[in-house]
Amino acid sequence: MKIKGYLAAALVLLCLCGCGSQTTDTNDTESQAAVSQSVSEAEAPGADEQTAQSDGTLKDVYVQIASQVELPDMIELNDKLLMRYYGISSDIVADFAGGVDAGGVGQDEIVLIKAADEANVSEIEQALQTRYDSKLAQQENYNADEAEKIRGCKVETKGLYVTLIISNDADQITEIVNKSIG
Repeated sequence: MKIKGYLAAALVLLCLCGCGSQTTDTNDTESQAAVSQSVSEAEAPGADEQTAQSDGTLKDVYVQIASQVELPDMIELNDKLLMRYYGISSDIVADFAGGVDAGGVGQDEIVLIKAADEANVSEIEQALQTRYDSKLAQQENYNADEAEKIRGCKVETKGLYVTLIISNDADQITEIVNKSIG
């Protein structure tokens, strides 16, 4: 992981120095975008550990949400974060996607999970409810506006699907999810 960071930093330096070549503004913008993407991918938490991530279904729903709703900068969920934030092993999950507010102050969180089978639904529900309760308790003593946002949201279950959506746009996001999962 450290090697990727060093390589990304070296790429940034090379692009900034220009290596003595003349480029147009369009090429500079494209180069900077490519380097930014490389740096982001290299520094993304758990970038190497996304093996059991979504088969596309819930990932597509999350992409649809992001295209229709203005979200804050989000850290995309992966196996490692699923375990760290929720205590959910990817072994009990058939599909998942979502993100957590990267800023640290905002409490926006979108978690879309399809359980591997009915026996795992209640375990996933409980894990997401525990996260919800913890976030609410913490924010009640810290940030009244964020606590109010959390209070307006909830953990929802529909068949094998369990969701936690914390956002000022939770109703709109929930509508997108419900239309997508049927």
